[in-house]
Amino acid sequence: LTLALQVMADNPLTFLFVWEAMSLAAWLLILAEPDQRGAVPAANWYLGVMHVGFVALVAMFFLLSGGQLVASFADLRAVSLPGGVRDAVFVLALAGFGSKAGIIPLHVWLPRAHPVAPSHGSALMSGVVLKMGVYGIVRVTFDLIPGGAAWWGMVVLALGTLSALLGVLYALMQHDLKRLLAYHSIENVGIIFMGIGAALLCRSYGLSGVAALALVAALFHTINHACFKGLLFLCAGAVVRATGTRNIEHLGGLIRRMPQTAFAFLIGSAAISALPPLNGFASEWLLFQALLGGAAVPSAAVAVLMPVAVGLLALTSGLAAVCFVKAFGITFLAIPRSPAAEAAVEAPRSMRVAMTMLVLACVALGLGPFLVVPAIGRILAPLPGLAAAAELRTSRGFIAGMPPGLGTMSAPAVAFALMTLMLLVLVLLRVFASRLRIRRAETWGCGRLVQTPRMQYTATAFAEPLKRVFAELYRPTEDLTVDVHPDSKYFIRRITYESRIGPLLERLVYEPIVAAVHRVAGAARSVQGGSVHLYLLYMRAALVGQAVLALVLAPALLGLIRRLKARLQGRRGAPISQPYFELRKLFAKEVVVSTNASWVFRATPYILFASTVAVTLFVPLVSVPLPFDAAGDLLVVVYLLLLGTFFLALAGLDPGSPFGGMGSSRAMTVAALAEPTIAVAIFALASGAGTTNLGQIALRIMQSPEAALTPGHALAFASLFIVMLAEAGRLPVDNPATHLELTMIHEAMALEYSGRYLALVEWAAALKLLVFFALLANLFVPWGIATAPTAGAIALAAGALALKLVVLAAAVAVLETRVAKLRLFRVPELLSVSFILALLAVTSAFLVRRS
Repeated sequence: LTLALQVMADNPLTFLFVWEAMSLAAWLLILAEPDQRGAVPAANWYLGVMHVGFVALVAMFFLLSGGQLVASFADLRAVSLPGGVRDAVFVLALAGFGSKAGIIPLHVWLPRAHPVAPSHGSALMSGVVLKMGVYGIVRVTFDLIPGGAAWWGMVVLALGTLSALLGVLYALMQHDLKRLLAYHSIENVGIIFMGIGAALLCRSYGLSGVAALALVAALFHTINHACFKGLLFLCAGAVVRATGTRNIEHLGGLIRRMPQTAFAFLIGSAAISALPPLNGFASEWLLFQALLGGAAVPSAAVAVLMPVAVGLLALTSGLAAVCFVKAFGITFLAIPRSPAAEAAVEAPRSMRVAMTMLVLACVALGLGPFLVVPAIGRILAPLPGLAAAAELRTSRGFIAGMPPGLGTMSAPAVAFALMTLMLLVLVLLRVFASRLRIRRAETWGCGRLVQTPRMQYTATAFAEPLKRVFAELYRPTEDLTVDVHPDSKYFIRRITYESRIGPLLERLVYEPIVAAVHRVAGAARSVQGGSVHLYLLYMRAALVGQAVLALVLAPALLGLIRRLKARLQGRRGAPISQPYFELRKLFAKEVVVSTNASWVFRATPYILFASTVAVTLFVPLVSVPLPFDAAGDLLVVVYLLLLGTFFLALAGLDPGSPFGGMGSSRAMTVAALAEPTIAVAIFALASGAGTTNLGQIALRIMQSPEAALTPGHALAFASLFIVMLAEAGRLPVDNPATHLELTMIHEAMALEYSGRYLALVEWAAALKLLVFFALLANLFVPWGIATAPTAGAIALAAGALALKLVVLAAAVAVLETRVAKLRLFRVPELLSVSFILALLAVTSAFLVRRS
């Protein structure tokens, strides 16, 4: 009731009254189970932070209304305030509404309250109550006091970026399933505030179109977060009901006992990780487009802030994918880790119906952004400075960035490509490999005979690489206890090691404040008293031709690198066609699946292969423009690749093998750290070409050859080359030629696969390498690509592509024969270098554009 009344309030007094009533209702919701450990302190933290925010809102409305709290909002809009008063109103609004939204540093109540509240209450609080803070800041800054200074947007953008990054980093270290989701609420509120900040910033510089796009992205993500976070909390509630624990280290194997809950949680995990074609990807794609469009702001400070925001948003998405591979993999896959997990049963039908509705909402919003974006735009268009919101372009399933031409994406087309390719592969294998049966057996695991729960990869171990990478931020407290025999200190009976991570901000800021309050309270105690068809046929033929070309070229590229390496090492080497023979041999072999593996393990090869083939539809190989060009851009390519990595990491965890878990952890760490480099390099290319669509980038560079000669172009190439080595598992990051379990990264996840499943995984890896080679070759040196669909132009383009691939293959072969594999924890340093190079590329592009 209070939530409905809140958005209907039309004067400050009513607004404040309903706001306080809403806060008290949420406080009672947190106290619904007062006997639960930590419930009362969590409720008190919530109430304390809410009252600090309430005081800020009272002061804000007094300044805004001149003490006339019964004045209508229409009267407040007509008031002209001095600049200093407007700034004070903004700061107070940010503090008051930020406390409700859970923005850092006012987030401290959120990870305490969500775990102890009933799960349906957590879903309501995360999905709707937090969004009242978003509603409030938008209402004040875009409606009541529009036309703010540029620093307003910079502050909101910076706080949003900080909240998104710290929220996901602390979520990674959580083993309490509901607390993990609570920290992800901080992350997603941060993403929403990034959109609001970008909108404020662009509006202050007169970029109405980009400002409208940023605010639409923020509000679209607000809707999407309500759907997928509500879904995840409902699934978590079903798990807690079935097992009696929130600790994911005591779970596992629930996908067989709770299959529908597991599927719903998987959809929510993919959506919150911004994987296509679900709703989280659609809104984050719009936000990326808005941040890229912000490059037009004529300010050096903004020129630095925007690419940093792009990179950190990409890092946040990558880390979210890591976190939910851990959350889903440890909770639902492999074998049960406790008797409670062993005895779990599926949730009742009433709970499953609610989860199903939110699953459908996540899918529908992901496939239909072209319907949602114009609707939000029409709502925002009457606001001052946002008239361009009514002009946001959508057409036949496509959505576009701003300014026009920056980038386009069609979620239905991406989804159709994924589903078609998966079904095609499945049908072909059923037809040509139907005689080969799938056998279930205990798979080999480095000498073990029987898989036990203690041998599985744990959530702690999965997050360990990132814990080391961000050790300076986490600053863990470590205790080592050695229990010796009473008769001799040289005989050790037990060694206990414990590592604890406490929120750094709370230690540095809130604990001193709380201690000071206690001291003051203690001192005060003594004084207290109480032919369209034909055209479509041509387009489909071109699409099929592009995909077939990529499928044929990928194994040959792998064979070429092997042959060149052998020659450089003085060996004859296998023929270039060897990978084709290996694939044919694997397709003819029997498939052995671990008895612990679920449907996720069996589905992953198809998802991985289809998503990688789908990527090839967006990458220029021999001609531009691409038939599928408008359906996706470089951001779609990045997240489709992440989709495959996401499921491959889950498959590594599914059989319960420690080596698969190790490979999953390492691969997701590399993917998360590589993603910001790709995003910032995209920013550099897009800012120069004015678009994120790959075919259009190649065309713009061909039309302006001087763009390829700039330092920024070379720096972006170097950064993407390093990322290619990491993502494709090449030296010095990984050695695809060896299978040493303790050193490998990407290969560890494929250990449990065999037969046609392994063939699809290996083929997808070769395709991924080809995609990166094509990006390096045709985005940075696009000459030779056909711009007309004639036989001569296509033949010339094919020759040019072959030459470029040979040059890049030779470079990789020379590198791999000259360098040794890096230790795992040196890989983040290499990726940090690539990120710095990408930032320098953006800076160079900005300076060239201003000169």
